[in-house]
Amino acid sequence: IIPPENVSVFTKEGSAGGIDKEGIESIRKNAPFQFAAQNRMVTSDDYSSLILKKYSAFIKDIQSWGGEDNPEPDYGTVFTSIVWSDNISATTIANTRQGILDLSDQFQIASFKLTFTDPVVTYITTEIYYQFNPSLTGLSSSNVRGLVSNTVEDYFSENTGKFSQTFRQSNLLTRVDATEPSVLSSRANVILSRRVIPQLGFTKSYQIKFPAAIRDPSLAPVATVYSSNFSHFLGQGQSVFIRNSLSSRIKVSSPGEDDIFETRASNILEMVGSDGNVILDNIGSYDTVLGTVTIDSLKINSIPGNVNYIKIFAVPANQSVINSVRNNILQY
Repeated sequence: IIPPENVSVFTKEGSAGGIDKEGIESIRKNAPFQFAAQNRMVTSDDYSSLILKKYSAFIKDIQSWGGEDNPEPDYGTVFTSIVWSDNISATTIANTRQGILDLSDQFQIASFKLTFTDPVVTYITTEIYYQFNPSLTGLSSSNVRGLVSNTVEDYFSENTGKFSQTFRQSNLLTRVDATEPSVLSSRANVILSRRVIPQLGFTKSYQIKFPAAIRDPSLAPVATVYSSNFSHFLGQGQSVFIRNSLSSRIKVSSPGEDDIFETRASNILEMVGSDGNVILDNIGSYDTVLGTVTIDSLKINSIPGNVNYIKIFAVPANQSVINSVRNNILQY
């Protein structure tokens, strides 16, 4: 058979689903759960195990939990959050999700509803301070600084980026102290942040949930909740940002009257200009115990830089340990 002339071949969609042979550590982690599942979906671990058993080629990590453990309880529901493998197309993800729903219909022994929930990333920023004795090494201070930086990055690479992982400041600082003999001691400040993608030009309210309690600002008049810069129509051309109120008193008298002040709650959020003046004295609030930040009726006109999000920062009340819960992932 003579093939026709001028035939061209092109790739309509890249291949997907290929995976390297499972490693020993992966087998050690997953085998007990898959054995316990016994091809039926009863517990949340059963859902994760059987989904991984069939679709591990498409999944980097998975977390499932019952509706009774959800922040807003939803009994009769099983929530599943999936980190998809790199370079997986939207079509493949949609087909895999449908396959997972079909799988749950086949193996679940009660009429539970399976609901997909996207992963939520909480970023951890660390400010590392260390005491350095140059007489104990032949390296320059900049070289030691580079080694310490590599140590910090290695710690986060090994201990974050997946579900159910925990940041421990003591473990990080132990590794920093062991970086080089000239590093005598170290300490760290920890700041959490979440990224919020606003709808530019539209008024919208936002609620951000951190996986840790937030430091109470009444302990010291410093910013414990604040945002990156953005443009607001009340800013009159200057950049503005949000932060917790640093004052417990607010002036409530009208012009021409004697000054009258009233005590305000310490968890109020303000919008502040780059000149330091308060533009709006109440644009939201936050709950230090629940780690929830609520921003009311915010209209963002633009965001500086080549990004489509603003960052909401929070100083955790306990800087020693940060746990990722449910669909939350910690990232450096």
